[in-house]
Amino acid sequence: MRLRTLAADVEAAVTMLSGEIGGGWRVVALRLVGGRTHRSGGGNGGGDRWTATREFAVKLYREG
Repeated sequence: MRLRTLAADVEAAVTMLSGEIGGGWRVVALRLVGGRTHRSGGGNGGGDRWTATREFAVKLYREG
């Protein structure tokens, strides 16, 4: 459950990116296009490991 909460927090933080992000670059559009949470461990004492991935589409342009 903690991983899902962390993934949701990351999604929220990334979607807060807007405007000037440094070096003259500006975010003009951003959207979540996919995500996956899956078990990545196990077998031979590998433990109970999980992986969360999120994919975003971002449009940027450079000012100046």
